[in-house]
Amino acid sequence: MKMSIQKKLFMLCILLVVLTAGSISIAYYHLARKDVHQESQQRIQIAFDILLDDFENRLKFSYDRIEDFLKGNSTLSSVMQLSLENQEQLSSAYFIVSNLVRVVEELKRLGENIAATNIALYTLDKRLLAVSLEGEEQEISGVYVHSKDGQDIFLRTNDPEKPISAILSDEDAVVAYPLPPSISAQYHGDIPDTLMTSPFSTEYLFGIQVIAPVYRTQQKIGVLVAEIAYTQSIVERYASLSKTEINLYIADQFNVGTLPEQGHLDPELLKQSASCEELLSGAWAMTITSIFVKEQNFYQGSCLFHNSSGQPVGTMAISLSKQIEYEEIREVLSIVLLVAAIVMGVAMGFAMLFSRGTIRSIHTIVSVIGAAAEGDLRRTVTVITTDEIGMLATKLNQMIAQLRTISGQVQGSTHEVNNTADVILHEIHTLIQHIEQQSASVNMVTSSVEKITQFIIMVAQNSIALLNSAEQILVSIQETRASINEVNTSTGLMTTDLHRISSSVDQVNRSVKQIAENAQTLANNARRTETEIHHIDNSLQEFSQNADQNLSLAEETRTVALKAQSSVAASIQGMNELKEATADTARIIQEVKMLSEQVSVILDIVDDITEQTSLLSLNASIISAQAGAHGRGFAVVAEEIKNLAIRTKSSTKEIDTLIRQFQQKAEEGVKRTEMGSKKAEEGLQLANAVKVALAQILDSATRSSSGAANTAQVVQHTATSSQIIKTSMSEITEMVAHIHKAIQAQEQEVEHALSAIESISGMSEQVTHAGLEQRKAAEQIEHGMEDATEKFTTISEQTKTLKQDSLQIVEAMYTIESTTKQILQNANSISGKSVKNLITQAEVLQQVVNIFKVK
Repeated sequence: MKMSIQKKLFMLCILLVVLTAGSISIAYYHLARKDVHQESQQRIQIAFDILLDDFENRLKFSYDRIEDFLKGNSTLSSVMQLSLENQEQLSSAYFIVSNLVRVVEELKRLGENIAATNIALYTLDKRLLAVSLEGEEQEISGVYVHSKDGQDIFLRTNDPEKPISAILSDEDAVVAYPLPPSISAQYHGDIPDTLMTSPFSTEYLFGIQVIAPVYRTQQKIGVLVAEIAYTQSIVERYASLSKTEINLYIADQFNVGTLPEQGHLDPELLKQSASCEELLSGAWAMTITSIFVKEQNFYQGSCLFHNSSGQPVGTMAISLSKQIEYEEIREVLSIVLLVAAIVMGVAMGFAMLFSRGTIRSIHTIVSVIGAAAEGDLRRTVTVITTDEIGMLATKLNQMIAQLRTISGQVQGSTHEVNNTADVILHEIHTLIQHIEQQSASVNMVTSSVEKITQFIIMVAQNSIALLNSAEQILVSIQETRASINEVNTSTGLMTTDLHRISSSVDQVNRSVKQIAENAQTLANNARRTETEIHHIDNSLQEFSQNADQNLSLAEETRTVALKAQSSVAASIQGMNELKEATADTARIIQEVKMLSEQVSVILDIVDDITEQTSLLSLNASIISAQAGAHGRGFAVVAEEIKNLAIRTKSSTKEIDTLIRQFQQKAEEGVKRTEMGSKKAEEGLQLANAVKVALAQILDSATRSSSGAANTAQVVQHTATSSQIIKTSMSEITEMVAHIHKAIQAQEQEVEHALSAIESISGMSEQVTHAGLEQRKAAEQIEHGMEDATEKFTTISEQTKTLKQDSLQIVEAMYTIESTTKQILQNANSISGKSVKNLITQAEVLQQVVNIFKVK
C-alpha cells in the first residue's frame, strides 16, 4: 500500500514526538525518582540535623542559663549553706516555708527557663534538698525534709488543696507525698568541680542532664541536677516540622516518638548505627536502611547517644515512609504524561500546520523532476523557503541549469566532433594522397636504385675486366722490360764489337802497309764481324717486334683506360643521381613524418573530445543515479555516450598506434636513406678516386705508348744501321777479296768504314740511351700498373661493398614500400571505419541529446 509523503511525514513526526516525549519523560521520571529518593534521604538528614542542632543548642543554652543562675542567685547558696550548718533546720517549718520554698520557686523558674523536666538540688552530703518537675499531666515541686520523728519526707510546695504555708500553724496539716520515681533521694557519684552536660536516660526518660556544683565563697556546698527530657509533644513537633517519623529509644526499647509500632530496634541495626556526637561533628556519615512497619516501607536512619562515661544511653531513629516518595513519583509521572500528551498534541498540530507548505513544495519539486526526466528542462521550481526544501529546490534548479548547459555543450561537442571527423577524414585523404605520392616516389627510387645496382654490377664487371687487362698489361710491361734488358745487353755487346771494329779499323788505318800481309786476318775478322752483325740484325729484328707489340699493348691500355674513365664518369653521374634521389626520398619521408605528427595532433584532439565525452557520460550517470527510477532513460543515454567514448578512444588508440608504427618506419626509412646517401657519397668518392687513378693510368699509358713508339723508331734506325753495317761488311769482305786489286782505294774504304763505325757507335750510344730511357719508362709503367692494379682491386672491393649497400637500399626501399602500403591500408581503414563510426556515434549522441528541451 502506497502512502503519500504527507502521511509519511505525519507518521514520522508522530513517531519523533512520541520518541522524544517518551525519552524525555522516561529520563525525567528516572531523574525525578532519583531526586525524590535523594530528597527522602535529605529529609532524614535534615531531621537529624534539626534534632542534633536542637540537642546541641539545648546543651549550650542549659549550660549558660544554669551557670548564670548559680552565679547570680545568693538565696540558693545561702539556704544550702544554712542547711549544711544546721541539719535540724530541715525539720523546722519556718525554715522550710521561708527558705526552702523560695529555693523551690527559684528552681521552678529555672526549669521554666530551660524547659527542664526535672531539677533537683542536693547538698554537699549528696542528700536531696529541693525538687521541681515539669510533667505533661501535672507539675510537681517540693522539698525533701525531716519529719519530727527524724524520717525523710517529701513535701509538695504546689499542692493547691494543702499549701505548704499551712505548716506554720499546724505542722500536721501538711501531707507527705512519695518521692517521684524519676527523682533519687541521694546523689550518686562524685560531685564534679565544674558544670557538666551530657545525654542521659532512665527507665522512662531520655534527654539532657546538667550537673552543676554549687559554690559559696568558692566553697562547694552542693550540686544542682537538671534533666531536660524529650517528651512526646517535642518529638511530634519536630516530626511535623521535618515531615518524618521520629522515635527515641532507651537501649532498644521504644520511649517516645511518632512511630510507636516500631517498639524495639534490631540489635544488628544498633551495632551499625553511628554516634550522634560524630554525626553532629560531621566525622561520620549516616547510614539509611529500609524497614517494614505497619505494612509500610520506610527509610530509617539512627544514631546513638553516649553519656560522659562513653556508655550508650539512648537511640534516636528517624524514619520516612516510602509512600510519600511513591506519591511524589506518581505525581511526577502524571505531570510528565500530561505534559507529553500536550506536547504531542501541539506537535501534531504544528506538524499539520507547517507540513502543508512543505508538501506543496515537494509536489512542485516532484513535478519538475518528472518533467526533467521526460526531457523537458524548461520548467524550474519557485523557491519560497530557505530551509532544506528550499535548498533542494535551489539545487534542483542548479541541476536543471547544468543539464541545460551540458545538453548545449554536448550538442556543441557533437557538432565539433562531426567537424573534427570531417577534418580528420580530409586529413586522412590528404595523408593517403601523400602516402600514394610517397609510394610512387618509393617505386621511382626503387627502380633508380635497381638501375644503380645494375650499373654498379656493370662497373664491378668492367672493374674486374679492367683489373685483368691491367694485370695483362703489367705482365706485358714486365716482358717488355726483360726485352729492353736484352736489347741493352745486345747493344752493349754491339758497342764492344764496335769498339773492337774501331780498333781494328784503326789498326788497319795504321797498318795499311801491312794490309797485304794481314789480308787473311782481315778476311777472317770480316767474316766474324759479318757473323756478329748478323746476330745484331736478328736481335734488332726481335727487339723491333717487341717494340711493336709494346706499342700495341700501350694503345690497348690507353683505350681501356679511356673506356674505364668514361664508365667511372657515368658511375659518378649515377651516384650523383642516386644521392639526389636519396635526398628526395628522405625529404618525402620527413614530409610524411610531419603529416603523421599532424595526424597525431588531430588524434590527440579526438582523444580530448573522447575524454570530455567520458566526463559527460560520467556526469550523466551521476545525474541519472540521483534521479533514481526517473533517470533510467538518461542512464541509457549516458551508457551509450560512455560506450561511444570508449569505442572512439579505442579507435583513436589504434590509429595512434598505427601512426606511431608509421613514424617508426618513416624514421627507419630516413635512417636507411641517410645510410644509402652516405654509401652513395662514399661510392662517389671512390668513383672520383678511380677516375683520378684512371687518369694517371691513361697518362702513364700515353707516355708508355710514346716511349714504345720512340723505341720502335730507334730500333728501326738501328736495324737500318745494321743493314748498312751488313752491307758494309759485305763490301769489306769483297774489298778484302779484291784487296789486292784495289789497294789504292783502301784508304777511302777505311775512311768510309771509320765514318760508318763512328755512325754505328753513335747509333749504339743512342740505342743504349734509348734502352735506358725505355727501361725507366717500363719501370714507371710497371709501378703505375701496380698502382692501377691496387686501385682496381680497391675499386672492385668498394664496388662489392657498394653493391651490398645498394642491395640493402633496395631491401629498405621494398620495406618502405610495404610499410607505405600498410599505412595506406590503415589510413583507408581509419577513413572507412573509425571516422565513419565516430560520425555515426556523434549523430547518435546528438539524437539522444535532442531529447532534452531547453528552449
